[in-house]
Amino acid sequence: MIDYTAAGFTLLQGAHLYAPEDRGICDVLVANGKIIAVASNIPSDIVPDCTVVDLSGQILCPGFIDQHVHLIRRLAVAAKQVPRRARRKWR
Repeated sequence: MIDYTAAGFTLLQGAHLYAPEDRGICDVLVANGKIIAVASNIPSDIVPDCTVVDLSGQILCPGFIDQHVHLIRRLAVAAKQVPRRARRKWR
C-alpha cells in the first residue's frame, strides 16, 4: 500500500507519452522517483502537497529506450510510391 501522505510526490500532467509504444496524452504520478500510476487524467489533488508539472505539448519517454527514427528511409520509400509526373511538379 502506498502512503499518500508521504512527501516526494510529483504529478506530470498532459505529456505525450511513449513507453515504448505511443500512449497518447497521459498523466504520470511519481512517488520518490518511482512511477506509481499512468492514466489519461489523474486529478492534481490526488495527493496532498503534490508537486504538479505541466508538460502540455511536451514528449515524455523513459530512459534507456531507443526512441529515434530514420525519416529519410521512410520518406524515400514514400517518394517511390508517388507517380513520377507528380514528383516533377513537386520539385
